[in-house]
Amino acid sequence: MSDLSRREVLGATVAAGVAGLAGCLDGLVEGETGEDGDPNDGTDEILDYSVETTDSGCNGGDGDHVDSIETGETVQVLGVMEAPNPCHVAAVNDVGLDGGELSVVLDVESEDSDTECVQCIGRIEYEATVDLASADLVETVRITHAHSENEYTLDEQRDEEGTDTGGDDEDGTGDEGGNDTDNETEDGETDEGESDDESSDTDEDGEGSGTEDEGGDSNGDDSSGTTSIVDSSIETVEAGCSRGELAFEGEIEGETVQVQGMRNTSTPCYEATLEDASVNDDTLVLQVGVESNTDGNQACIECLGQIEYEASVTFDGTPAVTEAVVIQGKDSRHVVQLGE
Repeated sequence: MSDLSRREVLGATVAAGVAGLAGCLDGLVEGETGEDGDPNDGTDEILDYSVETTDSGCNGGDGDHVDSIETGETVQVLGVMEAPNPCHVAAVNDVGLDGGELSVVLDVESEDSDTECVQCIGRIEYEATVDLASADLVETVRITHAHSENEYTLDEQRDEEGTDTGGDDEDGTGDEGGNDTDNETEDGETDEGESDDESSDTDEDGEGSGTEDEGGDSNGDDSSGTTSIVDSSIETVEAGCSRGELAFEGEIEGETVQVQGMRNTSTPCYEATLEDASVNDDTLVLQVGVESNTDGNQACIECLGQIEYEASVTFDGTPAVTEAVVIQGKDSRHVVQLGE
């Protein structure tokens, strides 16, 4: 892809406010080159790889995500990673090919610059490419953002676009993981830093119900016809700087389903919101968002945040569900098996 076409592709996603930033603006230019190198998997199937930082600036609250994955003899990935500040560039940590799965691990590293950098959570846009000996070598592409430990797969992206690939996106992870259903400003999802006041939870009659932290009592497409949701709520139990991998648990206690989960945010100053709770066949679907718990005059510690929450959903009888799908952020979908 030429530089001109690359700018055309990414032009729609470049933050409009970048030009007004002070600090390391000389380093925040489109077309900045990251790393390239030779594959380390010991085969001749991967011919070459590289990553280019196409733009950088302050994060607008949309987290990190993968915008597109194109396959062929050259696999091209367009995406965004969060960084401690904008004065970082994209880098390749690892590339490997095993059993038809191409794995690419990307990270951010600090620029070599003596210029003072603007203090905000960074947004690093990139274009990564991997040259293959043959397009037939790859069936699945898995992209990992090492800094946030988010993972994205080609199958999940196809599901997001409505294409039946037969892929399983249950293993998508991250603040921010999978790309469907929650992608990541979709269907009632609230971006970080925005209030959930504009989103209203609805019941079967379409009437607003619930509050920001009480979620809607929707029954979705419950085909069992045996139980209905009568109450739902969420509580933020801890918030702090990110400690790495996210964890999820779920259990059924009598008529209540409880799900404990985690969510990455741009800073620790957020709290969880339950935007909707519904039942689809034997699956409980939770849409978990976040909202800032500070006003514009309050400062927050500068680090990638991680919040822990507990969601509770009460039924009018024994819940006829076997698993809970937690949908949160823009690029994450987690399936939690429920124990009793």
